[in-house]
Amino acid sequence: MKWRDTTRFFEVKALSEPSADRVEFELGPSEVDAARRHARGSRYRILLITSALAPEDRRVFELPNPFSAQGRDRFRIVSRGLRYQCSPLGKE
Repeated sequence: MKWRDTTRFFEVKALSEPSADRVEFELGPSEVDAARRHARGSRYRILLITSALAPEDRRVFELPNPFSAQGRDRFRIVSRGLRYQCSPLGKE
């Protein structure tokens, strides 16, 4: 996506569950590589869609890069793989 003469990168994650204080999603190896490559800026973001199968309850959250300064304290790895947990509502 082009925005103010710069390119933004969005990783889209969709969940069938509704938004909650904590949700979990996975990032694949290429997604982690892209996030790490763009960790110093704010060009890489995650769009998290909750209740993706229920239009009346669907919500979209723009989240920071998990490897950026803004995202580092907002996400945590919850398994040995590449599964992340975050609070899309901004609560800790």
